[in-house]
Amino acid sequence: MPKATEKDIETHKLILSKNDLALAKLFDTYGKSIIDSLKQWYPKVADEDYNLIIAAVNEAFFGYFQNPNTFNPKLNELKRFLEIASERDLINALKREKRHHLNRENLPEDVELEEKIWNRSLEEKENPESEIIRNEISEKIDSLLKEYFPNGKDMDLAKLILGKERKTEVFVEVFGLTNLNKEEQELLVKRNKDRIKKVIERNGLENKIKILLS
Repeated sequence: MPKATEKDIETHKLILSKNDLALAKLFDTYGKSIIDSLKQWYPKVADEDYNLIIAAVNEAFFGYFQNPNTFNPKLNELKRFLEIASERDLINALKREKRHHLNRENLPEDVELEEKIWNRSLEEKENPESEIIRNEISEKIDSLLKEYFPNGKDMDLAKLILGKERKTEVFVEVFGLTNLNKEEQELLVKRNKDRIKKVIERNGLENKIKILLS
């Protein structure tokens, strides 16, 4: 698991001291990199309302400055800690914007946000604190999906569909269809995807997953 670097610890000590230059140094060290990460993860937001990204990073950095003990140098890299906080604040800001109808017709749909959270929650190997959260979310999702997909392969397929996976070869692996030709693979994958999608839509599972991820 990643731990804080010497540079992280030096910066953290400066933040703890409440030095007048600490916040400025924090932005100088990590600000651009984290802004670039959010721009890459949320390109529509970057194109349509770049200021939301800047505001989210500012809020996350200032929140850390006010409560530096939320960061544990023994467990985390400071940059990753700030990335997680900035992404969380960006998502919260986007939800506030949408709730208050601030004439932003082109805000990304909730499904785009949840897709990103879903994929990072289930796939990334992060710091220990994030991994605990990831495991808790995964267990809740598994428990929900088992109610509708008692068959293990069907549940795996549902996860891929909910995670917006589009590559046929991924579904081929799940169903063990590698011995078939391409046309047969595509036919069986489509048939099974359509079957699972009907269950997802009929039971509103996408919305239920969003609630678990919020």
